[in-house]
Amino acid sequence: MEQRVTARAVVYVDRPPEQVFAYVADVSRHAQWSPKPFRVGDLPPTGELVVGSTFTSYGHLPGRSEHRNEVRVLELEPSERLVLESVDASGTYRSTFVVAPRGGGSTVLRELDLPRPDGVLGVTMPLFIRSVLGRDMSRGLRNLSTQLGSRPRE
Repeated sequence: MEQRVTARAVVYVDRPPEQVFAYVADVSRHAQWSPKPFRVGDLPPTGELVVGSTFTSYGHLPGRSEHRNEVRVLELEPSERLVLESVDASGTYRSTFVVAPRGGGSTVLRELDLPRPDGVLGVTMPLFIRSVLGRDMSRGLRNLSTQLGSRPRE
């Protein structure tokens, strides 16, 4: 059975959950808050996602500025939860966004579930998650908060 690891990041956004979720669920806008170059293509004709919708994402990985993923919407609970599954040559990744009310605003939790590589890479994976992936995810969520006109905080 494949071993998996999870990275998590959270941010507070001073906006209501419905507004925050609408922004998160609009994957055509993810490039606005991504910490690295990112774009999507092949979106559904209406642009609106439903469970089962598919699209293609192109992101930046070391040595590959146009890394391609085939993405499918696994879960979509309006104003609360979005789960995207992406597949590339290295495996299947699951990105979960949970938006919850907090005070007069919202918290956004992002979890990325990914395959744990074999060998030395697998052993160093916790360090990679803390030092690189977790940092980038946190930076992306802070960017999201800023894009929504909020001062990011955890």
